[in-house]
Amino acid sequence: MKKFFLLYLLALPFLFIGCDDDEETPDSLTGTTWTYSGSEIEDGNKITYTLGITFKNATTCEYFIQVPGEEDYSYEQEYTYTKPNVRIVDEEGEVITGTVNGNKMTLTYEGGESVVLKKK
Repeated sequence: MKKFFLLYLLALPFLFIGCDDDEETPDSLTGTTWTYSGSEIEDGNKITYTLGITFKNATTCEYFIQVPGEEDYSYEQEYTYTKPNVRIVDEEGEVITGTVNGNKMTLTYEGGESVVLKKK
């Protein structure tokens, strides 16, 4: 009985230790890259792609799309970030709003479509 009690005492601290994959929401986005991988059916063919945003400094980010076998497409955009809210204005003037929660960024486009990007 004494052995079981000692084993219980040794195991007790492990009951209070957890594993958490979430990161804290960053104070700044500068120097971070966020990506989303998806696919679409176009003309009967499945096309996979990666959508991403790299935040270069406090006001400029680079939006990129990568499709295997095609040339990468990218352009710079202006953004503002007030933790946890991000606001991006694309090259056509469309406003993209979002929130950052740990290592996930949810962006919502003017048409209502949303996408969740993960921090690399």
